[in-house]
Amino acid sequence: MKGSFIADNGLVLSTVMDHCKAEDGQQVGIMLDFEKAYDRVNPDYLAMVLRQMGFSPSFIKIIDSLFFETRIHLNINGHIAPSIAQGRGLRQGDPLSPLLFNIALEPLLQTVMNRPDLKGISTLTAIKIALMAYADDVLLFLNNKQEWQRIQVILKLYEAASNG
Repeated sequence: MKGSFIADNGLVLSTVMDHCKAEDGQQVGIMLDFEKAYDRVNPDYLAMVLRQMGFSPSFIKIIDSLFFETRIHLNINGHIAPSIAQGRGLRQGDPLSPLLFNIALEPLLQTVMNRPDLKGISTLTAIKIALMAYADDVLLFLNNKQEWQRIQVILKLYEAASNG
């Protein structure tokens, strides 16, 4: 992104860690790495998120057709097996896949950022930092151990809705 540097997140993380050590509080940092992130994107969930974000029905249908109505042909020892429906997941290497994954992840990120009972970590400048995200890696900043229980409820809800 224009105006950003690849090491920005690392610098922010280092600064937050130094701040938390100096505070000697109960702050918690949790790293989430979504296992098989692209494979787990559910087509119905993605369509619902796209609809909620205001994408047109025709665009949603095109995305659904491109990614979830394809058939896979396996070559087993030189013999082509009968085709099978792909059914779920985004293709690795497709230039749209990272963008679609980001869209599928956005409701989780917005939920965490907008929850008043998740205070995150306040820096010396009174800026609240609740999370940082890059691709399928999300770093959550919690003010205390009780916020971890709240995050677990949010993650279970996201998992049930999205297959994430």
